[in-house]
Amino acid sequence: MIRRDGKTIWVRNQANLVLCADGQTQVLQGLVSEISDRKQAEAALQKSEARYRAILEDQTELIARGLPNGTVSFVNEAFCRFFGLKREEIIGHHYEPVVFDEDRERVVNLVNSISLENPVITIENRALAYQGVRWTQWIIRGIFDDQGTIVELQSVGRDITDVYDELRLRKRVEQALSENEQKFRAIFNQTIQFIGLLQPNGVVLEANQTALDFAGITREEVVGKPFWEAKWWTISLEVV
Repeated sequence: MIRRDGKTIWVRNQANLVLCADGQTQVLQGLVSEISDRKQAEAALQKSEARYRAILEDQTELIARGLPNGTVSFVNEAFCRFFGLKREEIIGHHYEPVVFDEDRERVVNLVNSISLENPVITIENRALAYQGVRWTQWIIRGIFDDQGTIVELQSVGRDITDVYDELRLRKRVEQALSENEQKFRAIFNQTIQFIGLLQPNGVVLEANQTALDFAGITREEVVGKPFWEAKWWTISLEVV
């Protein structure tokens, strides 16, 4: 409506039809309430939600929201692309089908552990993505009402397959190096010859146990020092 001062306002009209005492005459009784403040608040909320959704859609992370029972209520476009699903195929459905079978029980138990005292958890699990089985990492936050009851879960995930594979490769390399080091040290220390490893400048890198026992010195007394300062003048050193 337009007020006398020319300002446009929002109003809520409520009308009731009533009968007069003669039972014939009808009167329309109305109540008009101004709701401009409420409409402005609703418009601000819609604008805020639009900005929020725009931010979510622009993210490369996988973003999802859901109910405590596992029903998905929102996913962003990155989530849909990653799993090769349309929104209608996931919203309103349970999230478990996208979790790798062997990881489901662990994931469910971790999600169920969210509480006011533990509102945020991090999960690393395999997921059935569009490109096949992928390793993912999820940060899941519980949203609670005024009574402390969990009403929603917000999840932010990312693909960590490449990082996970690199870590596994690094562990295998480190394990292989450790095994080779153990084999080398076993041979190095068990030989009956006196062996010392020197840098070109004569600083001792290593000495085997046979040489140390013969000279009656410890490894700490020679390693990192020039060999001529060590108390083993009678030992014949083999430079490797």
